[in-house]
Amino acid sequence: MTQLKVKKKAAAPRSRSQRKAAPKTAGPQTKKTVPVSKKTPPGPTSFTRPLAPERVAEILKLLDEAYPHAETALHHRSPFELLIATILSAQTTDVRVNMVTPELFRRFPTPEAMAKA
Repeated sequence: MTQLKVKKKAAAPRSRSQRKAAPKTAGPQTKKTVPVSKKTPPGPTSFTRPLAPERVAEILKLLDEAYPHAETALHHRSPFELLIATILSAQTTDVRVNMVTPELFRRFPTPEAMAKA
């Protein structure tokens, strides 16, 4: 563990009588050492490693149980279309997204086609 030296400032006097009693020149400042841990690289997390199919199934089951009647106002035919429509809906209304996505998905029906655009 590395030690970090921090200078500690002397407290300023608060009242007029304390100011008179305070020395005109400040003495040497005291140093306080604070331990600093070395950073370790982050390990794998659930966001960086692929999900096992069993884990995906369990997550989907729990979501279905928690939200049995969940629906979206966004029109879609595939998870890809829902993803794109959801991203667009953060910028405008769902109604507007539903107006533009049919033409968007006609022109770019796959992730590959959209990536090339």
